[in-house]
Amino acid sequence: MPAAKVCLAGPTDVEGDEGMVASAGLSLDEVRASMNTFIQHTARCLPEGGVNGVLTLDFVVGCDGRVSALSVTDDGGLSGELGACVVETLRHTPFPAHDLPDGFPFTFPLRFSTE
Repeated sequence: MPAAKVCLAGPTDVEGDEGMVASAGLSLDEVRASMNTFIQHTARCLPEGGVNGVLTLDFVVGCDGRVSALSVTDDGGLSGELGACVVETLRHTPFPAHDLPDGFPFTFPLRFSTE
């Protein structure tokens, strides 16, 4: 697992009744950057003979930048063995720290096409 980072503090510059201010979590660019640099490690999960399909994964990234929950929500007809290997591999993806104390959830479709 990657080292835990220090969680970021939420917004503190709220003055008066100027509206609601909320924690930001991770940006789409931050999610993409982390996934794009780590996704290559899932190649070890590919079976011989090729595979074609999409795994849909639900992530929760803790404010410390570590994956706190990860599951396959749609296996796209791919094997459970492949899905389990991908989950175990991507649990180690490092993300930036953020300011959502309950974690940042996102869904990520992962296409495999090796046939």
